[in-house]
Amino acid sequence: MTDTTSARDDVSRNIYIVMAAGLAGSANIRSLDSVLPQISGEMGVSLGQAAYLGAGYALAYGLCQLPFGMLGDRMNRLFLVKVLTCLSVALLIVTAFAPNYPALLGLRILAGAASSAIIPLSISYIGDNVPFERRQMVLAMNMTAITTGMVLGQAFGGIVADVTGWRGIPIFIALLYLPAVVGFWGQKRSGGAAKPSPLPLGTALGRIAKTPFSRAVLGAVFVEGALIMAMTAFCAIMLTLRFNMPLSLVGLSMALVAFGGVMNLPVLKYWPAGWGMRAHFMASGLCAALGYGLVGLSPYLPLTLVGLFLAGLGSTAMHNNLQTFGSQLLPEARGTGFSTFATTFFLAQSAGSLVQAFVLDHVGIMWVFLWPLPLIIALSLWFPRLMRN
Repeated sequence: MTDTTSARDDVSRNIYIVMAAGLAGSANIRSLDSVLPQISGEMGVSLGQAAYLGAGYALAYGLCQLPFGMLGDRMNRLFLVKVLTCLSVALLIVTAFAPNYPALLGLRILAGAASSAIIPLSISYIGDNVPFERRQMVLAMNMTAITTGMVLGQAFGGIVADVTGWRGIPIFIALLYLPAVVGFWGQKRSGGAAKPSPLPLGTALGRIAKTPFSRAVLGAVFVEGALIMAMTAFCAIMLTLRFNMPLSLVGLSMALVAFGGVMNLPVLKYWPAGWGMRAHFMASGLCAALGYGLVGLSPYLPLTLVGLFLAGLGSTAMHNNLQTFGSQLLPEARGTGFSTFATTFFLAQSAGSLVQAFVLDHVGIMWVFLWPLPLIIALSLWFPRLMRN
């Protein structure tokens, strides 16, 4: 009985540690979005080129999901998260001293690779160790930690940049990792060992590819990543260009996107059960389209801020729906299955960011937000039909 209680305590402690790592990891993802204009000026590159920092990070993040997911199916998940957390801290510290744009871009690509598996492996660990009847609440807590990290990375990142310049942001994010680093090194036992997956990569991907609804889920998350998530990186640029806002206010304004994501939890809690997931997905997509439409078109700051909130609320709710299906793509090899979902998502985000950088440099900031809207509306109407079938 004592051993069982001790094991449960270890699992609970480990879950809080991986949540802390996920919080810092999510803060790292978009930490430089609000200071791209400052980086552009200091490094002597265009805003579109500066936006490649986000695309490079997302590309590495996406490409490394699958290898790390497979590795997580075959070894101790927590040990792998510990190693990647410490490596992320080291890369952040070096990033603060990047001498030029190529070095900064290379470091952001390495940072994307290092942090890519922290959140997916944490979700896999929760799935392995929390009973199904309690799992939804624990995953909701994990999502709250991730969204809180986004708030800290975007809001406080801008404030830090106003005081220290953009180079203070990587140091700030490295400090956010410290609770997780201390927690990992204070563990009494390693825990988190995964059962070896009997599925080779080709077999696993073949099973996913043969399932029509799995293909639809991956197609939907590709569209979401390429259109919705890619747009988010350009919101800070738009605020700077249209309203000439200081970096601290840009960061606080961008936090409305993350705050909208946090508010998805109470909205979901009180969502009428009779309306179901299909209506929730449809409403989420339309809310995101309305939000980004306001961001792209409104000449008034208050309406733009409302748009940022609605964009965050809608896009987070849409992703949560897709993530629910993504976690079940391959239950017998959850790390590989979920990493396939995450790989698709972040590769799409990287591709979308490159397209949007071209649109920004050659057409203008307004069209970055306008051309994807019909496709987002189409996705919000198409995917619920597949859910019904």
